[in-house]
Amino acid sequence: EETIRSVLMQGYPNLEYIVLDGCSTDNTSSILNRYRDEITHCVIEPDRGQSDALNKGFKLATGEILAWLNSDDCYLPETLYRVAIAFDLYKADMLAGGCQLREGFSRTIFRTHHTALPLGEVVPLPLDRLLDLDHCWQKGEFFYQPEVFWTRELWQRTGGKVDDKLFYSMDYELWVRMAYHNAQAIHIPDSITLFRLHEKQKTYGDEIPFLPELRSVCEYYQQKIHE
Repeated sequence: EETIRSVLMQGYPNLEYIVLDGCSTDNTSSILNRYRDEITHCVIEPDRGQSDALNKGFKLATGEILAWLNSDDCYLPETLYRVAIAFDLYKADMLAGGCQLREGFSRTIFRTHHTALPLGEVVPLPLDRLLDLDHCWQKGEFFYQPEVFWTRELWQRTGGKVDDKLFYSMDYELWVRMAYHNAQAIHIPDSITLFRLHEKQKTYGDEIPFLPELRSVCEYYQQKIHE
């Protein structure tokens, strides 16, 4: 519910909010019913996983600026205004801001993450550094998923979907694909999102089952750029 409220309370006049729920067995459906009149599209039906649900949602989207927000995470106040202003000021087709990291449902921020991209400067999203998993990606040089927004033009230019064969790394693959298609990125100083770390996350803990999938994506694009 906090995720939904963080979006609806933005006060942004041109919001198109699409919610996908794969028939959750918790109280998600009752929460969605309370906000259904304020949600542009609310789709409650079985899906084949997160990537499939994302693609269903993006097919419904008509906006010029796109993003997704998972149910554990939140937008901070005025995020959508800050993002819209930045896209208006800069000739970028991708944006990243600050992401507050919290442990579970604690109110304590233990770190605010920022990408290593230069602040306030439109730069090519560097494919070589994205593909350097050990020295760049795993070191936190790039993105926590909810801190990224992009334009419809970039989305369409890069295929208009996330890779539904991926279970863990659909966001990483999308950023790499955007870099491969010459995305121009802007890094803004504002903290715009909240990302929660908790033990039920697919990518949480010392065991790292998502790394083989990350490496397979990396190897695919390394081969692709050398074709």
